[in-house]
Amino acid sequence: MSNSQSARAQQGERPGMGFSRPSFGLTKSVGQRLELIFALKTGGTLPAVHDLGEEVTEVTFNAFVEELQAKVANGGGVATFTDSWATTGSRTWIDLSNVVGFTARPAH
Repeated sequence: MSNSQSARAQQGERPGMGFSRPSFGLTKSVGQRLELIFALKTGGTLPAVHDLGEEVTEVTFNAFVEELQAKVANGGGVATFTDSWATTGSRTWIDLSNVVGFTARPAH
C-alpha cells in the first residue's frame, strides 16, 4: 500500500455537508407504481402506468398480475389504469377483449 493510500485509509470517511441526494435514477423508497404494456390483437401496443396505492411487493405485484391475467382471459370489458396525480396523472382505458398479452414491471 502506498503512503497516500494508507493516509486515506487512516482518515476514514469525512461527514457529508448538507442533504445527500441519491444517485441519478435511484430512489431510496419503494414505489407504488407499475408499468404495463398491452399487446393488441390489431398488432399494436398500448403502454400504461398504474398506481397500486400501496407498496409494490412480490405479493401485491403477483396478485395484481394474476387478477389482470384472469380479466384478459375472460375478455373482461374496459379496464382503467390510473397513475397518481403527483407523478404523471395519466389515465388509460383499454378494452381487455382486444388484448392478447401484456407485460408488467414495477416502475422506477
